Amino acid sequence: MASQRAKMLVGLAMIGAGLAQMASFAWNSNLLFSLSGLLYVVLGAGFLWAEVYSPSA
Repeated sequence: MASQRAKMLVGLAMIGAGLAQMASFAWNSNLLFSLSGLLYVVLGAGFLWAEVYSPSA
């Protein structure tokens, strides 16, 4: 169970870091780095789904 909680925290941290990066660079009108933050959010969500919420996990 602790491993499951750690995986969830890693996924949420990835999503949080991506949202912070996306917002920061969008505020400064830097679209390329803002999109890379969005990619990090998508990767974090994919990690959460694959490692925490999928039926095979």
